[in-house]
Amino acid sequence: MRMVVKKFVENDRAVQVWNMVADWSRVGTLHNVRTQEYGWGYIQPLHNGTSDCVCYILMNPTINGLPPNESCEATTSLTKSYQDMIMSRLQALENRMMDQLVREKRALQRGKVLETC
Repeated sequence: MRMVVKKFVENDRAVQVWNMVADWSRVGTLHNVRTQEYGWGYIQPLHNGTSDCVCYILMNPTINGLPPNESCEATTSLTKSYQDMIMSRLQALENRMMDQLVREKRALQRGKVLETC
């Protein structure tokens, strides 16, 4: 996996832009898979004490060695798997954020200040 990331820090937000290429010898039953991912995202504090976290990703999968009639179905399957992986990561991030919020609320109720990461 090869990845280049550039971070831009502005007055009101932090932006990251990336380009990644990954070669996979095997993904499930597929062989010789390459994914190229481009993306950008930012975190921007809002006036109400919360933040916007926005991310855009474009992934282009290729599978070498498949006849054209099999390539479309395999690429669709690979894209679905990649989408499922991204969604599970977003769910894990959301769970961590909710857990942190609950810990902070409980600490405030007990009159303690909780350090965040």
